[in-house]
Amino acid sequence: MTDPLRIVTEPRLSGDRKVSPSIRKKGKTLNGGTVRVKNSFGLPAIKSCAGATDWCKDICYALALQKGFPNVKNLVDQNWDAIEPYLNDSDTLTILLHGLVSQVKVQLIKDEVPADDWVFRHFWDGDIPSASFATAIRRVAVSFPDIQFWLYTRTFNVTHRLTGLSNLMVYLSVDKDNVTSAIKTELAHGEKVMLAFCADTWDQTEQIAAKFPHRRKGPKCPELTGKIPLVVWDGKQGKGACVECGMCIYGRNNVRFASSR
Repeated sequence: MTDPLRIVTEPRLSGDRKVSPSIRKKGKTLNGGTVRVKNSFGLPAIKSCAGATDWCKDICYALALQKGFPNVKNLVDQNWDAIEPYLNDSDTLTILLHGLVSQVKVQLIKDEVPADDWVFRHFWDGDIPSASFATAIRRVAVSFPDIQFWLYTRTFNVTHRLTGLSNLMVYLSVDKDNVTSAIKTELAHGEKVMLAFCADTWDQTEQIAAKFPHRRKGPKCPELTGKIPLVVWDGKQGKGACVECGMCIYGRNNVRFASSR
């Protein structure tokens, strides 16, 4: 294990309005707000995505954000610099992730966020880059039983390291290019994993869901359809759509995502 005192670069949290439990109103636009609790973590798209498919590479929204916003690219690149030397060192990765979640917990307490909204999303950008990283994710979830973690992944070969914890929801991101592998993974784990059916259109998401006839196809993501706004406001205080919905966070159902709506 690396001596924690020798870690030169540490990863940083992201303030994603869609997943934050605490946002303060700013400006006059519907979704204008300042994230008060940063509770998500990202890595560079594609570079960190061990299970990336041709379909997801073509439509990757996170890659578009990296190209359009230099500050986003700089943040995820710095995170990669922080973790890349330790991709096969689960102990050091655990230290790094533990530090991030500890920061989130401080923010949650300071902002008096209700316990039901203590949530953390792994990989708003990027994906699980190694088996050791998956081990670190599990260890950190065990260390913070009062926080609910969730993630979507195409790194199916590490799924066995993540399942079986009530406060860590794992969704397999299934598209036309990895559906065969997803079927095998789901068969091995059953309802210990949830399914996120991804395609260009909603009709195509149903076609992919039909490959799993024993599982519910799940609803369309309510934020993508506009059923739930990006930020849900109570006066000047708000929370992200994912926190308001809670479906994926707590694994209540499978879900469908379409890149064009």
